[in-house]
Amino acid sequence: MGVHILNVKTLNIQKTNIEEKGIGTLLIENQFKAAIKKHLSDVRFDLITYSTPTITFTNVVKYLKKKNLDAISYLQLKAIFPQNAVDIGMFGEKSLFNWFFRKKEKALYKVSDFIGCMSPANVEFVLKHNPEVKADRVSVAGDSRITPFGATLRHYKLDELPGLWDVFIGNMSFVGPRPDVPGYADKLEGADRDVLKLRPGITGPATLKYRLEDEYLANARELVCSLSLSDYGITKEQIDNMSDQELAVWYNDNVIYPDKVRLNCYYYRHYSFIKDIKMIFCTVLGKNMEYAGEVI
Repeated sequence: MGVHILNVKTLNIQKTNIEEKGIGTLLIENQFKAAIKKHLSDVRFDLITYSTPTITFTNVVKYLKKKNLDAISYLQLKAIFPQNAVDIGMFGEKSLFNWFFRKKEKALYKVSDFIGCMSPANVEFVLKHNPEVKADRVSVAGDSRITPFGATLRHYKLDELPGLWDVFIGNMSFVGPRPDVPGYADKLEGADRDVLKLRPGITGPATLKYRLEDEYLANARELVCSLSLSDYGITKEQIDNMSDQELAVWYNDNVIYPDKVRLNCYYYRHYSFIKDIKMIFCTVLGKNMEYAGEVI
């Protein structure tokens, strides 16, 4: 029993140029596999969990599953790479880089028993662009497959604890916008694109305000009743004809996401270290705070 912490020395894959980042991303898989073989060969794994944007861990997962036949592999899909790189213009959709990393992405999906997504839009994107992925392996807000324990973890954001590793290696910050869903970043226009200048964070003003986003989306049909539908260019009949899943996506796209962009832009233009500290404490303690003229 006990906790095993394995520090693996890798190249810089965050605060560096694109060449070093690319080479580091390619090497990190073998570096982790070699380190696990050397230092944790006698450790039994029941659960293998890993997160994106790093998508080159397929052989690490295969190695661990071969040694631990009953282990469950769970992918935390925090960012859909390489599509998000295409969205921000890092490389082209028809480029060799995109082709190569798409192969890596599909291989990672294949080796994962379950894929946990951040929103219904994530689920829709993954299933649409990866038809080989079975829908019953992908979960999101309100999914009946989520156990009460898992629901509790999500409710109190305890499932975000693995994200601390991303902070330590420089992929994320403590405070900032959540990693974006592919297809959304490229829709940002004008001043709203300031959001892309921020490093993704574990918490932030939008995360605090929508800390119960799972519950909001699961109850989207009730929440829509309070909206002036004409302001959104949609009729009640169109809403009634949507499935719960379709309505959750619509509500996210037209209500929640624009409001998150507004809050994150405000954060970018009115940065305050004191506010950052308050947001971290409010996240940990489950409290509310005043921000941008409202309570979040």
